[in-house]
Amino acid sequence: MSVSEIELLAHRTWPCRSQEMLGDWILREAGGFTRRANSCLAVGDPGLALPCAIDRVEAWYRTKELEPCIKITPASHLELDGLLEKRGWSIATPTRTLVRSLESNPSEPSPELIASAIPDTDWLRTVSLWDAESSDKARQHAELALRISSAGFLRWKTDRGVLAVGLVALLGSESFLYDVVVHPEARGQGIGRAFCVAAMAWGASCGSRSMALQVLDSNLVARGLYASLGFMESHPYHYRVATSEHRTCGC
Repeated sequence: MSVSEIELLAHRTWPCRSQEMLGDWILREAGGFTRRANSCLAVGDPGLALPCAIDRVEAWYRTKELEPCIKITPASHLELDGLLEKRGWSIATPTRTLVRSLESNPSEPSPELIASAIPDTDWLRTVSLWDAESSDKARQHAELALRISSAGFLRWKTDRGVLAVGLVALLGSESFLYDVVVHPEARGQGIGRAFCVAAMAWGASCGSRSMALQVLDSNLVARGLYASLGFMESHPYHYRVATSEHRTCGC
């Protein structure tokens, strides 16, 4: 898949609450929960001169009382990142998108893996608790999870109880792995690896031909794990965030 195709897959499998098109760009909001769902996906042509498009993006987010934010990928206009830097927009959360084919995945779904088509209360509570989310963030997380149209909300359960959770969002023959969290007292014991292997097998059993995921540049442990599982880097991305208001170009 191309960068644009993977970015659209991520957009559709981590759905925002509302959106508006600006040419090919997608302005997205979800009440502030995650930059992925509260940023402008600047892929393609906005249909305006770049300075005017930036003004429109900034005004749209400020009207919603949200931090103006634009996602910069290799599919973004070459001049966009530099223009935002000149305006004082800061870089946030450099991340890498990884992909892996599932077409020759040899593993079978593990009996320790429990999958549900909906995020029940226990799954949501577990993710929020292990991620140390505030009650408000937990509520927003639940609302977003319920917007995912097709997914497996996964638990890794042994005689020790539930040790890992995550979700695989499905879209046609592609999938995206999100929300992988291991029990705080079970980390460093190979649980994350076992869970991811089982999640890939589950995705393949649902007809998914490939799986993508996103990992922070700074998360060296996770990057090493995913590399050892055969995930390859598709592309890096980062966000540009407006920390203060700027005078528009008058478009």
